[in-house]
Amino acid sequence: MSEQETPNQTPQTEPAPEVQTVPYERFAQKIEQVRALEAQIAEQAQQLEAVGELKTARDTLTQTLTNERAEWTQKSALYEAGIIDPEVAELARWRFQKSGSEDFAEWLKNTSTDDPILKKHLHTPQAVQQAAPAEQAPAPVETKTAPNPNIGTRSAPPPRGELTPEAVQNMSVEELRANYGKIAKAWGFAPRKF
Repeated sequence: MSEQETPNQTPQTEPAPEVQTVPYERFAQKIEQVRALEAQIAEQAQQLEAVGELKTARDTLTQTLTNERAEWTQKSALYEAGIIDPEVAELARWRFQKSGSEDFAEWLKNTSTDDPILKKHLHTPQAVQQAAPAEQAPAPVETKTAPNPNIGTRSAPPPRGELTPEAVQNMSVEELRANYGKIAKAWGFAPRKF
């Protein structure tokens, strides 16, 4: 017999690896941790979305504030130049956009005086500005004292004595007869015979 055919020998196989098992408690604990982490991720995603919305709102408000400030700066420059008519103000803004300048107030003070159309609407001629002194104290104004606001009002009635309407209502007929003269005098009517 040859060495290859040995009847008594069995083919050698590798031993089976040991199967490692995880205890159920440990497995449940890990599952709980994973779920908690997933909940935290979901919560942070919601917070991130809210932050994104707030950032968008902040950007919008910042842009609105910038636009409002620019518009207010233009309005105040127009008022300083004496332009109060909305149509003339719109003309001045249009001319400013066409000029390519960056500062509206500076343009309105310097360059717009050369503009033949706007020149008619500017109410601050330089001759008047030069003639006015730098600081002039206002003239004192005579003030009158205010009239008394209580003129024509009635004075308060005298304080009630012992004969109040409630006290008279609670009197018996005999007490009314006995005090009738006092009641009539206190209340301001002529006494009659009772």
